[in-house]
Amino acid sequence: MEDAGVILRQMTMGMRLSRALYAATELGIADHLAGGPRSTDVLAALTNTNIDALRRLLRALSAAGVFAESGAEGFALTELSERLRRDHPHSFRAGVLFLGGPARWEMWSGVIDSIRTGKPAEKLGDGQTIFDKYAKDPARGEVMNDAMRAFTALQSRAVLAAYDFSSFGVLMDVGGGTGEMIGSILAATPGLRGILFDLPHVVAHAREVLAKFGVADRCECAPGSFFDSVPSTADAIMIKQVVHDWDDDKAVALLSVCRASMRSGAKLLMIERVMPERVQAGVPAEPFLLDLEMLLGSGGRERTSAEFESVLTAAGLRLVAIHATTAPVSVVEAELWVE
Repeated sequence: MEDAGVILRQMTMGMRLSRALYAATELGIADHLAGGPRSTDVLAALTNTNIDALRRLLRALSAAGVFAESGAEGFALTELSERLRRDHPHSFRAGVLFLGGPARWEMWSGVIDSIRTGKPAEKLGDGQTIFDKYAKDPARGEVMNDAMRAFTALQSRAVLAAYDFSSFGVLMDVGGGTGEMIGSILAATPGLRGILFDLPHVVAHAREVLAKFGVADRCECAPGSFFDSVPSTADAIMIKQVVHDWDDDKAVALLSVCRASMRSGAKLLMIERVMPERVQAGVPAEPFLLDLEMLLGSGGRERTSAEFESVLTAAGLRLVAIHATTAPVSVVEAELWVE
């Protein structure tokens, strides 16, 4: 068995790989290697970096399998770094910039204060949540939108395989960002029409995404705040990884707004991680770390099935079923209480 001290050291130093990967992605190394291997001096000239320092960065990432050394002084793409290219159809570039960028590092720097107070780390700083910062900073907002599309692309096939949307006439995606999820569902369900509901500055960028899926003529973009009201013309309301951003009080408030817009027979579909009740052998640490990140960023939380049932009940909704998918998310299905 590996020495416990070695394991703890590896855990602690995980930030090294994260920051190295972020640096190479921000510098656009993968884009510069798209045409084939290049020498370090050429890459340094293209990225305005120091030759020796860049070589050391790329060697470290090559050791992790992100790049590959080519010849004496050059580097080439691998299967991993292909996905860092801007033009790759399944690019994860924005995901790396989002998860490894300054906002996350600022947020995690306040972890001890958050654990002591139970409050979001961002609120303990300048009073803004991470969402406030993304909304006010166009560059950060663009990275966030691109990252959300990348994350959703990884989940959409799994959700479609696990849940049949064809029984609905109109599906509304509440907090649906720029439309990656509802676009993929509409493309796979020809008879379905959609409503994309999110903040005005978010849905303003949705038409291009919906057009990519060929469904722009079947999806209405409706701007607004889901804490105020949502349209009442849908047979089903979908909320993908929005409820986890909020504490129980705000989650109930959001779900109550959705409930107020639901007609008899309508469904509410939350696409969320469902946390295990206990830590068990074989269960990875990642969902528990994400739960902690929800606290740091906005005061939110990942929830167990019992916790989902609790917030649904408080909002006047009944948990119907939880549909597991091959992705780390499930479709949590609910409906109106019928006395």
